[in-house]
Amino acid sequence: MQDSKSNYRVLVADDIRSAREVLRSWLSELKMEVTLVMDGRCAIESINETPPDLIITDIEMPRMSGLELINAIRGSDDPLINQLPVVVVTSLLDKEIGDVVGHFGGTTAMIKPLDKLTTQTLVRGILSSNMPTKIDDNKELTDTMGISSAISPTLRRLMRKAQK
Repeated sequence: MQDSKSNYRVLVADDIRSAREVLRSWLSELKMEVTLVMDGRCAIESINETPPDLIITDIEMPRMSGLELINAIRGSDDPLINQLPVVVVTSLLDKEIGDVVGHFGGTTAMIKPLDKLTTQTLVRGILSSNMPTKIDDNKELTDTMGISSAISPTLRRLMRKAQK
């Protein structure tokens, strides 16, 4: 993580170009260096090249979802990578999204459409504090796949894909 005089580096992974550009604009206002990528695979390549201070990822993307990205990050042998804070953004209106993100090792989740002030405040809070990089997940997600039956079919599909 950078000291307070340096720019923080944030990686934004989202398959929707306009969503990436909005986040770039908001984070640039905070003097942050923002790298934009269109999916989880591109994110991994960028992270391995130059680890950022924070990752913001959409949950549902082609080639590699946000949950798969979190798995790859947490599975890295490099402590500069496996401890990175990861904020998941999603348009899925699912009551269990926070628990699912925590289960996979994400820091927190935000529901789209995002709000500028809330997003900037959250990002600043994560980067300027000793906030844990992972949610402590004490709630078990249960059924035969370890997934609650209350979870939406789309989120269930993403989870199953990420657990393979």
